[in-house]
Amino acid sequence: MASKFRNRGYPDSLLNVPLDNPPSSISQQRVNRMAFVNTYHPFMPMFHGLIRKHWPLLGLSYPTDIGSSKLVKRQTLLATAQKGTFPCLHCLQCSNITRGDKFTHPRSGKRFSIRGFFSCDSTYVIYLIKCPCGLGYVGEATQHIRDRISQHKSTIRCKKLLLPIPAHFISHNHSIAQLRYQIIDSIPVARRVGNRILKLKQLEAYWISCAPNLGTTWPQ
Repeated sequence: MASKFRNRGYPDSLLNVPLDNPPSSISQQRVNRMAFVNTYHPFMPMFHGLIRKHWPLLGLSYPTDIGSSKLVKRQTLLATAQKGTFPCLHCLQCSNITRGDKFTHPRSGKRFSIRGFFSCDSTYVIYLIKCPCGLGYVGEATQHIRDRISQHKSTIRCKKLLLPIPAHFISHNHSIAQLRYQIIDSIPVARRVGNRILKLKQLEAYWISCAPNLGTTWPQ
């Protein structure tokens, strides 16, 4: 093998170096070089171009890591997923959301824990609307919850008195800004085939009448 490389013009000083003892210059080059490793994707050439284009900016943002021999430890443990209801911070319904990982029974004051992470973007959820009187309304939504809350606000503005929420808010002189909502449960995507809408209806009935006597089908 060495003779073949020698015939191609490689110097003996390089060919006589043991494979398990590379030159110090090569070893030093490997130490000072920072490799960017990522999973292959068809768009990787475009991503590679963006990295090279903005590499100076990354160097200014992380001066102790980019282009140095400092080893950055990878995080191997994932943090515990946060639970509760939180605003998405980019819709008009965020101002009406009640943040937190617990919700309070509108009558007994008993507190329940929320078992998942929810925001204004969540779908297939059970939600609890509270008015300033302290009464609660339990409902379900298959669409984004922000769209469902927007519909509730619209019925209050249009004074649709045949519906429970606008009838209560208008009769008690509540404003739309006083409407507060919180997501309390959801039906996740099933691994197997199942009627997700039916399960959502059953979960809504559970929270309305079985958990125990959590709320009401409409404010009373």
